Amino acid sequence: MTTTETNLRALWTSRGISPAEQDRLIAEITAKTQPGTTIGPFKLGGIPQTPPLPNSAPS
Repeated sequence: MTTTETNLRALWTSRGISPAEQDRLIAEITAKTQPGTTIGPFKLGGIPQTPPLPNSAPS
């Protein structure tokens, strides 16, 4: 478990969210953050693509 997940679970526990619901939410977040996943108009990629600079010519 990552520090981020631990902190998130502590927050959820303090707000009365059950461990089962926390597990469901973590699974949903994990599934949505995998490379290639589309969220709205955005597609998550493994490597960020940067456009060429406006004044650069291909070599």
